[in-house]
Amino acid sequence: MAIARSTKRLAWVETELADWTNFVGMPLDASPNLQAFMGRVAGRAGVQAALKAEGLMK
Repeated sequence: MAIARSTKRLAWVETELADWTNFVGMPLDASPNLQAFMGRVAGRAGVQAALKAEGLMK
């Protein structure tokens, strides 16, 4: 129970941190795990479709 709750909370923190770094233009060179996460998210078909629908990606 505690592991599942912690995993959920850490996933939220990672998502919020990724959004924040994009907003402020902070490079992720020193954060390979966060870079990998962002790459995995960007590669998802649903994310790509949403970005295209919003006009954020061609």
